[in-house]
Amino acid sequence: MSEHADANSDEVIISGAGLIASLGADRHQVWLRVCAGQSGIGPLRSLEQPPSVDRGGGEAPELDAGYAPDLPRESRYLRSAIDAALREAKIDGPLPYPSHRVAVVFGTTLHGMRSAGRYLREKTHEPLKQFLAPAVLRAALGERRCVGLAVTTCSACSSGLGAVGLAKMLLESGEFDLVIAGGYDPISEYAYAGFNSLRLIAAGPLRPFCVNREGMKLGEGYAAMIMERRIDAEQRRAAPLAIVAGFGESADAHHLTQPHPEGDGAARAIHAALTNAGLTAGAVDLISAHATGTPDNDRGECAALRRVFGAELCNKPVVGFKSHLGHTLGGAGAVELVLSIMAITQGMIPPTAGASPAALEYDDVQLAAVARPAPLKVSMNTSIGFGGANACVVLARPDRSVAASSPAPPRPALREVFISGVGVVLPGAIGNDAFVRRFADHNAPRITSDTGPMDDAEMESLLAGRRVRRLSAYVKMSIAATAEAMRDAGIADPAAFAAECAAILASAHGSAGYSTDYYREIVEKGIDAANPMLFAEGVPNAAAAHVSMAFGIKGGCQTIIGSRTSGLDALRLAALRIATGERERMIVSAGEEQAALVNEAYAHFHMHHGGRSATGPFQRGGRFATGCGAVTFILESDDSLRNRAATARARIDRFASAACGASAGYRAMIANGWRMLSEIGPVQGMISSANGTYLDRIELALLRSCDAPVSAMAGHMAETFSVNPLAGVAATILTGRLPRLVTDAPLRQPLKAATGDEKAATFAALATDYNGVLAAAQVTVLR
Repeated sequence: MSEHADANSDEVIISGAGLIASLGADRHQVWLRVCAGQSGIGPLRSLEQPPSVDRGGGEAPELDAGYAPDLPRESRYLRSAIDAALREAKIDGPLPYPSHRVAVVFGTTLHGMRSAGRYLREKTHEPLKQFLAPAVLRAALGERRCVGLAVTTCSACSSGLGAVGLAKMLLESGEFDLVIAGGYDPISEYAYAGFNSLRLIAAGPLRPFCVNREGMKLGEGYAAMIMERRIDAEQRRAAPLAIVAGFGESADAHHLTQPHPEGDGAARAIHAALTNAGLTAGAVDLISAHATGTPDNDRGECAALRRVFGAELCNKPVVGFKSHLGHTLGGAGAVELVLSIMAITQGMIPPTAGASPAALEYDDVQLAAVARPAPLKVSMNTSIGFGGANACVVLARPDRSVAASSPAPPRPALREVFISGVGVVLPGAIGNDAFVRRFADHNAPRITSDTGPMDDAEMESLLAGRRVRRLSAYVKMSIAATAEAMRDAGIADPAAFAAECAAILASAHGSAGYSTDYYREIVEKGIDAANPMLFAEGVPNAAAAHVSMAFGIKGGCQTIIGSRTSGLDALRLAALRIATGERERMIVSAGEEQAALVNEAYAHFHMHHGGRSATGPFQRGGRFATGCGAVTFILESDDSLRNRAATARARIDRFASAACGASAGYRAMIANGWRMLSEIGPVQGMISSANGTYLDRIELALLRSCDAPVSAMAGHMAETFSVNPLAGVAATILTGRLPRLVTDAPLRQPLKAATGDEKAATFAALATDYNGVLAAAQVTVLR
């Protein structure tokens, strides 16, 4: 991390912000209408099909017809928000930092879900090119050709604030100089049907914290923020809008769709954010509450606020921005954070629409009926998501004169991060011992066809005592792999260990089977046919929520979604949380299930083998077979290991990544890949993510000058997307050797193919993805 003379020079600030929501396509316009007490709730004209009863919602206004007309709605609106944020941050042309020093982090729940609806109606797989989250980001970034990292996180309705928290960490670690962060979710029949099936959508207005509240209103929103260190912004003469003073997150470990009734998790997230900011609750001048208007959520959130603020709560202004905009789901935290920036910069306490003080159920919650001026220096935003995912961000005016109650925790040098436990669950290799046996036979046949789903009975010992009957296969395998990793790490009391632990999971496709079944019913039978169980269990962060509940993880759970690189990206972000001192222990898990739609889509795009024998890695005209499974790692700091008298299996040394924009082709990916591998440095072995498709051309170009033996998991296991890179790391850690490069034909160009006998104390795992993202990690085996 850079060292500066000014103690505050490395504060993380927001230098630009863009916002589109139901009250306008400009953040200043939205703010003026909020202050006027207006509501953007109206008829839902942009849903893909009309509901039988239109309870209204908050749709974004139409953009200029000539603005990016060919993009899907979510990418088009998100691009507009990003453009506005960059303009305000005085970035009109090229980015002011080297591209590899810029990151993009957004939160969402729906990503390109509207494209999935087009697939179901049009009976063509072409729209699915725009479905996965990296495709949405790639299109939204437009001509910005390359950045150093682009990830999408999901923690349900706290996704937007979760993205801001990750961005803050990436800047404080010194790994990046600028992060474009935020959250988004489009208006969608998928979400409307789901929340309606759960009976959470109100017939009347959204009235948070009121006795007559009926529930939420669905909305859409797109928020983007330019985040950087204060000194860097000032050097390029960009004025800070606000300081991101503190971030905290937690998991309830309580229920998939109901918040903790006593606000336990939300209160812990708020305390963590205030501690991170070096402030007490008394310093907060404005509370932007999650305030969905649903009975359980408002009750639990009020309990959390009482835990934190006590008798002082009645003196703290509270605003519920959803009363104006609707609930913008994964975008909500970021959307409302932009409005909090407006509140503290304008010195104005905004009103809450539809909530009269006389109707309040909680007499210590102070909601303003009309906007009024106030000298606001510090604001606090909360988000509470499905699965008990809580997040909190504390903002401060950049010219604040608020004295911290205690010094903010010092930012030490980055610490070492260790892998203490490994858990593998794959077809025919359930558990580490079975997985290791797979590599003992060098003459074992290469896997050339789909491995199919796993039966619950095969994982019975790892799922013992847990209610899993209705859970998706993706969730079950994630739980099983985590149980195996806990055992491997020698954790005698998993509940005590997990209580001080956080998790970052990964998946390219999530609970694809449930999600497809749920959506197909809506398209074929109408919105009222939505199955609430499939909706709740099909959300992208379902595994994170269930792993949290199964093991009692209370430190926060996010999921990195949509890419073959997601597993390595999750590993990087989790390791940084330990390296920066934010956490002492983390759980990282990647999981994928076998799903018919996934196979059909990749077959349509000439990647899945479609019934023929799959080719091996680095072969021309290849196609892959698909598998399922999960891999989990337990990450710990040296202090955590020492406190429980444990030893590490491996050390995580460094990471590198790249993401190429929509206009960048092979050459850009290769150039960025070379830069990325130069950051990783020399290794004794390289595990490629080659799978027989056109991505192999890129990886071959990157590995052409590699002096170390090259391996790949293809052949040892079927293509399992986010899982394969972590499985390669697991195999090398557990066996102490690089997996053999399995192929039935001569390689397309000379490579030093791994034989399976090479010991590689320090090795790297490489992953590439069809949406232009790349990732690599260097690991050292310790035992």
